[in-house]
Amino acid sequence: MKDLREPGYNVQTAWASEAAALDQINQLHNKHLIRRTGAFKTDKNYFIMFEWADGGTLRDVWQRPNVDHTELHGHRIMQVLEQLHGLAEALSKLHNRASPMLHNGNDPSPLHRVKTILEPSSPGAPKVRLHDDGDNIDNAGEEHWRHGDLKPDNILLFKDITSPWLGTLKIADLGLAKQHAFATAQRVDPTRQKYGTSHYEAPEVIIRRHAPRSRLYDIWSMGCIIFEFVIWLLYGYPGLQNFYREKPPTSRDTLYFTVNPTEDFAQLSDIAKNWMDYMLRFDPECNGKSPSVIGDLIKLVRDHLLVVSLPQGPVVCEFLVAKFMNANLTNEYPVDLSRA
Repeated sequence: MKDLREPGYNVQTAWASEAAALDQINQLHNKHLIRRTGAFKTDKNYFIMFEWADGGTLRDVWQRPNVDHTELHGHRIMQVLEQLHGLAEALSKLHNRASPMLHNGNDPSPLHRVKTILEPSSPGAPKVRLHDDGDNIDNAGEEHWRHGDLKPDNILLFKDITSPWLGTLKIADLGLAKQHAFATAQRVDPTRQKYGTSHYEAPEVIIRRHAPRSRLYDIWSMGCIIFEFVIWLLYGYPGLQNFYREKPPTSRDTLYFTVNPTEDFAQLSDIAKNWMDYMLRFDPECNGKSPSVIGDLIKLVRDHLLVVSLPQGPVVCEFLVAKFMNANLTNEYPVDLSRA
């Protein structure tokens, strides 16, 4: 339950606006987006109720000592892929929740990071379909949504007896989600919402600080989350802690990107690149002769999600996430338990 009593704005207006927005999100009927269950006020207090997440947050999952990451096999890998598929699909539906608006006649400028839509083409092979904003998915005469503060703490776990190891993950804290017109993604006026969580922020927060945040901002954040999920799968929470302890070169930089002194150019950080390169080259889950699902996830993040700028023009790429080493899921996924 969210208590809307923050100072500095009209609480009643904010309450009504957020409740209405969450109602629209409920209409997406996506099981990986948290649902609003009620809204009420008492005296001067305004509340919004959500379904209860009985499993905590994704970060809680990573921190739990009783979740044994070393027992990694095909079924658990499939559970992770299904949940990542669901989260990306939910984000895609949120981004592409469109309602007609009056077209202003201006064509939108091309944006620079691919959006993701994960489409299962067959039960054994979930696929990731990547589009940039030059694709025809977006229409300049429609309105869309973004989240703006994606992080493991805003992804909640709902226990599921059919998937007891991981459960169902849902995107939450949609109060920060704001509706924006695609046609105005390059507005002069910056979005009024201030910063989210710097660790998961996209480089635009520095190099395009006076521009509004687009939906592509969420894609960078999702790339960070997927990469940390992979680190946890391979090395557990101690591995994640080692990653978090890395020191960015300057206060402008994060673990995921670095910017130049004039703050008009950014690139993937050496920290992130070195971790990815090490995992792909030396980790037995990624460097074997057989195709690697986990290695493919790292490449997905490196090549398609944590990308500061992509060439102009349509980019449509189908990326096979679940190859399952040319075997079915009844076989154990080979894991080097000596890392435990």
